[in-house]
Amino acid sequence: MSEHADQLTRPSGRFAPVQRHGPLELLFGGTPVGEAAKPSPAVADATSEVPAPDGLWVVHGMFSMAPLGIFTIPRTMVVIRHSGGRLCLIHTMRLDEAGEAALRALGTVDSVVRLGSFHGVDDDYYVRTFGATSYVLPGCPLPSGSPWTPIWMEPSTAAADGAPPPPALPIPGAQLFRFDVAKAEGAVYLPQFGPPDKGGGGGGGGGGTLVVCDAVMNVPPRATYLGWLSATAFRLMGWTGLRPAPLWYRGMKRLGGLDDAAMAAEYRRLLDAYPFETLVCVHGDVIASGAHGRVAAMVAGLVPAA
Repeated sequence: MSEHADQLTRPSGRFAPVQRHGPLELLFGGTPVGEAAKPSPAVADATSEVPAPDGLWVVHGMFSMAPLGIFTIPRTMVVIRHSGGRLCLIHTMRLDEAGEAALRALGTVDSVVRLGSFHGVDDDYYVRTFGATSYVLPGCPLPSGSPWTPIWMEPSTAAADGAPPPPALPIPGAQLFRFDVAKAEGAVYLPQFGPPDKGGGGGGGGGGTLVVCDAVMNVPPRATYLGWLSATAFRLMGWTGLRPAPLWYRGMKRLGGLDDAAMAAEYRRLLDAYPFETLVCVHGDVIASGAHGRVAAMVAGLVPAA
């Protein structure tokens, strides 16, 4: 379980290099990058600024697991605009000059969220450069010498006196799920974003989007940001398609003394909690619709038939 360990031991302020990535891609809500939000006729003559609409974007890129980029894996950053122009980044990824300019054009980077022990290499950059607040699952390591203290996230529970719990996440309406496994691993459910015909698209209702870390990946055989050596290895080892990240899954079983049935129970707890329609994985492609059923089928396949 050493994935990203060399990167996460970087001292705070010694940032990981920018690696190859694509453009910001709008999934739900918002406006395309470079286009300003158009005010409605009722407010066109108002002197106040029009709040930026909520939106969800992704950036697909790569992470090098070996020197000279000979072994790379795909990774995805999620950008959520909320509260009139605040940006929350999940699975942070440093962007090149053009990418960072496009990000700044969307709004103010206000927070970064880390959902897994083996990720977060670029959180330090956004905290130091943008002044973002870091939200981290307990158990995740931090850069050595870090001058900043994160907000440690816990799934919200009702207070003893019946008062509403404090929000676990900086995104209004978002819900945090934590897997009960040996290393910190979580997911974020965004009920306000999803296919319009499923009640999403920024309007609320059923469906919604689930953002996951290593618990589920969806790497196609010819992923754009999967290096040639990685692509060959992934195909030979059967690591493509919708499945748990293999090294993570085996590690959680071994470290936690869990079998396939116990791991499947954790996934079913996630499935029972959230009726998501869209899935965004840190590794691999977005599943735009029908994701809940596909993850349920994946979970059913974890336990061999008797």
